Amino acid sequence: MKADANKECLDNEAARLYSEIAALRQQLKYAQQNMQDSIRNNDAISKAMNWLEANGTLFDSYNDVTVRRFVDTIRVNADQTITVYLKGGAVITESLKGEQMP
Repeated sequence: MKADANKECLDNEAARLYSEIAALRQQLKYAQQNMQDSIRNNDAISKAMNWLEANGTLFDSYNDVTVRRFVDTIRVNADQTITVYLKGGAVITESLKGEQMP
């Protein structure tokens, strides 16, 4: 009977350790994915900064190449705001209220 109790205790401990290992593996996978995402974002930001340094930051007219290089998504919202998602993760929201729409 004591052997059965010890076996059950060891089985429970093994199951607990297995669950803990699985959780730690999942956390490691998540951390590695976040690290890869950060590396990609840093690369995109670095490329953008290098481009800005080479081409300047003053624009006197619309340039499609520049917009495509820096802007990921533009969303017009129901509350009369526009949200611009830049590559690298920055987000800019501006109000359209008072603006004349064509």
